[in-house]
Amino acid sequence: AWTVDAIAGAPPVETSRVTLDFGADGRFAGNASCNNMRGTYAATADGLTFGPVATTRKACAPPVMTQEATVVALLG
Repeated sequence: AWTVDAIAGAPPVETSRVTLDFGADGRFAGNASCNNMRGTYAATADGLTFGPVATTRKACAPPVMTQEATVVALLG
């Protein structure tokens, strides 16, 4: 599992944690800041590409939700 230490060049909101766990089957799961997320990925010589990201629908504090929207947008 990877723990994200920067999102668009900024550190994560202090009370949040963003993680990615990559499976050998091309699927990933993790935490987008507030909600769990999952989707597909492909590893190439140029880096990682992600398919659509699905998340659960829990609500958290506005800064965390804003960060989560950024995380999902960056992955997608």
